[in-house]
Formats: sequence, structure tokens, C-alpha cells
Amino acid sequence: MVAKTKNAFGAWFLGCLLGVMALNSQASSTININTGKVAVDDRNSRTQRAATREALSQLLVKLTGQGDISGYQALQAIRDDANRYLRAYRYTEENGQLYFVAEFDRKQLESVLIRERLPIWGDRRPDALLWLAVENEQGERRIIDDGQTNDYTITARLQADVRGVPLTLPLMDLDDALRINAYDVWGLFPRQLNQAAARYNVDFVLGARVYRNRTREIVFPTPEPDAQPVEDGTQPIQVAESGAEPMATLSDTTSSAGDNTVQGALFTLPEGGVQQIDANSVSGEQNVNGISNEALSRLAASGFGSAEQTIEPVNEGPLFTQEEFSTLAARAKKGRYSLDFFYGPANGASSEVIHDTLIGDEPNELIAQLINRYADYLGQNYAILPTDADSEQLVELSVGNLHDLRGYVAVQQYLQALSVTESVTLVRQQGTVSTFGLRLLGSERDLRAVLSLDNRLQPLRDAFGQPLEGMHYFWSQ
Repeated sequence: MVAKTKNAFGAWFLGCLLGVMALNSQASSTININTGKVAVDDRNSRTQRAATREALSQLLVKLTGQGDISGYQALQAIRDDANRYLRAYRYTEENGQLYFVAEFDRKQLESVLIRERLPIWGDRRPDALLWLAVENEQGERRIIDDGQTNDYTITARLQADVRGVPLTLPLMDLDDALRINAYDVWGLFPRQLNQAAARYNVDFVLGARVYRNRTREIVFPTPEPDAQPVEDGTQPIQVAESGAEPMATLSDTTSSAGDNTVQGALFTLPEGGVQQIDANSVSGEQNVNGISNEALSRLAASGFGSAEQTIEPVNEGPLFTQEEFSTLAARAKKGRYSLDFFYGPANGASSEVIHDTLIGDEPNELIAQLINRYADYLGQNYAILPTDADSEQLVELSVGNLHDLRGYVAVQQYLQALSVTESVTLVRQQGTVSTFGLRLLGSERDLRAVLSLDNRLQPLRDAFGQPLEGMHYFWSQ
């Protein structure tokens, strides 16, 4: 009976392994969240104390996944007692700049975060690729690649390191050049950029374009001398060379049936200006175009031409709609540059894509803001919010392909090191499959999200490629 059970279970497990081959596992990297690095001017004790607090703040940002930790009173208390968590420190010099590097007791810090029910983000983070296109003053656009050393690449790498998010730039070698160009990146089409990023095997794709806001305020020029106001004192409308307010067609400017007045009709003048006919001063019988004969006579008297000349309303319209112009003008007032961006899962649906626009005076500031927004997004999705003791969850997780004691120990240590688990125990062993009981600090969803960042534990799937019910995994090492 025992032999039959073992054979049946082994056959089931072997069949499930077929689905593992079709699994597209996510890529991720392990980052160092034990240390902080601060630029300093000297090595005196006062500078060291201040640098220690700043280095601990950097670590807390990485550990919690929160860009702004000023609102957490418990974290402020940790910063004030930074030396308590300091394990070692050293000084290093890079490119003529002195840095203070501090290493802290991560386990002790995590214990405080758990006690205070604050977010915790493990050291395994999803990989991402940044497609960045920039436009120079001449309107030329180019892709920023990994081989360049400029303000864009330095800022992106530095800010990604500060926030603890793995980020890379494309190589733009021959393979990339055959798949994508600057115009594709400038268009910010998620599908095309995701396809081009497939060779990098990343979890998330970011796309961004940086350009200068060239919108200027409208300057209304003085009308030409020939464009004189009409007799009753109505002033002509002054129109900017770069565009005018949207103008209605002639039929739109006339009154409704039964009304013999023309309400604010606009006409082209010889010098390209616009003359406004006061609705209160136009009366009398209208011609076939809806314009009164008296109005035509007055136009002729003002130098427009004979009354028989065809009068056409201005209908070319502005370069931008009023709404578009208002948006551009508002951007120009907020900052000199704009950065349009999107980010989302590399293989996710379009509904999961986040997009927005950042405005500022310096491109580097916008790049840093983009990395912060992306890091906050990851923190919200992957950081664990510990629950109280009464709400802790117990789940069972089975792991196959464990042929010896070394494999079993490796899996147990791996599970215990996860930020979402509080304790791990062996529930049962059946052949090469071990079932572990996990007491979670967060939810089962948090556990699945953390496991998805590492390909060492891959979920089992059936012959149709669908994941099995429950938590069944295959150990790949």
C-alpha cells in the first residue's frame, strides 16, 4: 500500500514537472541593504555622528521601500539612536570625494520594524530596464545607453542605488539597433519597448523622454496702422503671430433666426489683422452671407475694399487648441523641462502600465524623481506590512526535487531568510518532496510575490501550463 502511494505521488509529481519547462520565471537581483554611504568633508567626530544618522536613513529607505520616512515617528527614534545599530564603518575616497561607509545590524533593525508594524522589503529586488530618449536644442533625439557616462547615466545609477532598485540601461548594440530606434523610444509605446527588452530578461520596463519646454507667453502685437477701429470706438482684436484664439465660422457668429444682428463677426483685414464688428452697431437688411449691407458699407469706408468684394471669415485656427496651449503654457511656468514616462511589468497587461509627466528646471532632477516614483511603486507592491500576532497566517508549501539532506537544508534556509516568513518547520517528507509549514508576517499574496522574484523555487504547472492549486514548487538548484 505504501509502495503504491509513493508510486502514485511520484507519477503525479513527474507529470507536473513538464509544466515547469514552460514557466517564464522572473529575474531579480540581490542588493546590499546593510550599508549606507555618505559624502563627507572631513573625519572629525561631529561629522561622523551626522554621517552615521544619514547613512542609517539611507538604509531605512531601502529596507522599508518608502521614499519619505519623515512621517514615521518610530523611524525617527531609530535615527536618533543610530550608533546602537552601527556594526562597523570606514572611509573611502572616490574621484577626489571622501565618503563615510557604515554597516548596520539589519536583523536588529528588522526586529524593530516588525514590532512597530512598519513595512519591510527583502534584499531580493526585481530587475528593470530603462529606455531613455533625450532631445537637444536642435531637436535631435538619441537613446541613452549603458556605455555612456554623462549626467543622465550618472543620475539614474546613483538614484537607483540610493533607493535600492536594480536598474540597467540598454546596450544599444547591433541587436538593439535592429529592434528599436530613437523614434520608438520617443513614442513611449509599451508593447514595442517590452519586446525590445525581452533579451534583457527583466521584470519591469521603464520608458522616458526628456525635452525642453519651449512654449512662450503670447505677445499681442500692435495692429497695423491701416487696421483702425470702427467709428463707435470698438477696438480691433490683436492676434499673436504664433496662433490665435479659436475662431468660429461665419454661420456660427450670426444670430439665430429672426435676429438681424451679427454678434462679434471676425473678418480678415488687408494686413492680416482682425476687425471686429460691434453687434450693437450693425443693423439693417442682411445679404446672402448673413452680413448686413450697412456693415459692408462701413467695412468699405474703413479701407477694406468695395462692398462687392467677397468677405471670408478667419477659419485657419490656432496651432494648438486652447486646452493644449493652456497645458503647454502651464508647463513652461512650472519648469524648463518635461519628462514623460511610463513603467510597468515587462510581460504585464496595458492596464498595469503607469504613466505621467514630470516638470522641472533640471533634467537630472526629473530623472531622480522618476526613479523615486518607480521605487515607491515597487515598495508598495513588494514590501511586507507585518500583521499582529493574532493575525499571522500559517501556510503549507511543498517543494520537490530534494534528493538529499543538503537540498532540504538549502530550501529551509532559503525560506527562513525571506522577509515575509517568521518561522519555517518541516511538516512531512515524501520521497523527494518536502512540505514545510510557514508562519507568515504578511499574507499568502506577499509570499507568492516574494517567491516570484527568484527562479530557485518555481511553481508547478499542469500539462496545460496552468499553475496547480495550493503552493507546490520545484527546487531548481
